[in-house]
Amino acid sequence: MDINRESEFFLGGTFYPKFVHENISEISSSTGGLLFMILVLSYIGLMVMLGARPLYVHLNEKLLLKSIGGP
Repeated sequence: MDINRESEFFLGGTFYPKFVHENISEISSSTGGLLFMILVLSYIGLMVMLGARPLYVHLNEKLLLKSIGGP
């Protein structure tokens, strides 16, 4: 997961470089910074969605003694 985020960080800086800025907050609000934040939040959301189903099935089988299905 860390390697993917680092590659997204360098990807945004490569496509949208901004070397001249007056304030440090301009870096995170630039196009590359916003693109990086959107990509990372999308990636985290995808990982949460992919992990939610197996956890839901496991907890229902162990705690509620219901079989939801699946392998």
